[in-house]
Amino acid sequence: MSDETNTLIGYEQYRAYLDHLLNADLQYCRREVQGLLDGGVPLASMYVDLLQRALYDVGDLWASNRISVAVEHMAAAMTEDLMRMASPLVREAPRIGRKAIVSCTVEEYHQVGARMVADLLELQGWDVIFLGANAPVDDVMLLTDQLKPDLLALSVTMPSNLRRLAEAIRLVRQQFDGLPIAVGGQAFALAGAAQPSLMPGVWRVETVDHLGQVIAAS
Repeated sequence: MSDETNTLIGYEQYRAYLDHLLNADLQYCRREVQGLLDGGVPLASMYVDLLQRALYDVGDLWASNRISVAVEHMAAAMTEDLMRMASPLVREAPRIGRKAIVSCTVEEYHQVGARMVADLLELQGWDVIFLGANAPVDDVMLLTDQLKPDLLALSVTMPSNLRRLAEAIRLVRQQFDGLPIAVGGQAFALAGAAQPSLMPGVWRVETVDHLGQVIAAS
C-alpha cells in the first residue's frame, strides 16, 4: 500500500476512500470527491493524490492475489464515474485554440490514466479528442492526418505493451515528423531498466507538473 505522502489529502482520508472503493460504495466515493471539488482542491491533486493513488494500490492488491480481477475492473469503472463529476469544471475552461489527441496503444485496455491526461489538458484550455483503450495505430494516424492536432499523447499501463508503443511512435514519426508526442503510464515505472529509449521530440510524462512542461514546450 502507498505510504503517507505530502499531499492535500490526508492519509486517513485516503485510506477511508480506498476501503470504500474496494467495497463498491460508490455513494461514499462520490461524496468524498464532491467535497474535494467544493473545497477547492485542484483537480490535478485530486486525480493524482486520490484517484490515481488508489488505482495503483488496487493494482498492487491484484498483483499479489489479494483481490480478484473483477474487483480491479470495478474500481477502474467507479473511478471513471467519479471523474465525470469534474466535467463541468473541465469543459468550462476558456479555450486556447490548441488541439490534442489522447489515446491508449493497441492492446492497452487501461484507459483511466489517459482519461486523466485528457481532462487536465482540457482544463488548460485544449480541445481534446480522447480515443480511449486499444486504439489501432493506423486509425490514430488517419485521425491525426484529418484533425492536425498540436500534440499526440499515448498512454501505456502494462509493460508488455511498451513494444507496441515504440512501434506506434515509429510509424507516427514516419508520417508526422514534426508532431510533438507525449507518452506516459505506469508501464514505464514497472519496466524499470527495460523501458525503451525515446526518439527526439517524444517526451515521457512522469508527473502532472511534467505534463505542464510538455504542454509549454509543444
